[in-house]
Amino acid sequence: MMGGEPARRGPSSAAGEQTLPEDLRACIGLTSLPWRYEVTAMGIRAFARAAGYQDLVYYDEDAAHARGFRTLPAPPGYLGTPVFIPGASDETFSEPSFGQPSIPHGLERVLDLGTETEHLLPLFAGDTLMGTTRILDIRSDREGARVTVTRELRLVDGTGWVAALQRRVTRYSRSLS
Repeated sequence: MMGGEPARRGPSSAAGEQTLPEDLRACIGLTSLPWRYEVTAMGIRAFARAAGYQDLVYYDEDAAHARGFRTLPAPPGYLGTPVFIPGASDETFSEPSFGQPSIPHGLERVLDLGTETEHLLPLFAGDTLMGTTRILDIRSDREGARVTVTRELRLVDGTGWVAALQRRVTRYSRSLS
């Protein structure tokens, strides 16, 4: 499965948007270097607890086995954790601090507009995935004061199957001062 939607490359037709400058348009379709994600029992339990899941299948191996799972299943929304490598990973998010597509928007403020996760295969404690991030879309307002970027994280299992897709929308804007 290829996942995602085709990248928009033509002029914008939505009201209030402009045709993207060539330097921004050239970023659509750029893909990061691959990065390893690990699905761990501790990560599953921590995510399930933080998300408020009460089903014991996410916490207890015996409950998972009783329900027919080989080990703890990952709860909806949990895709594992990017492996942290000192000097190579972002200090906050663990994702790589290099090899990521850069967008030359020159804007200071960042707003997360939402994340959508699509599980295509079940994930379990012990699974290892390789993730790449691709820029799907970039939109700008008429003045260039706001740029909205849609990225897709594609996670592939060890056999080459796409296990999950996660789309993130981020808005960058000028400082208010």
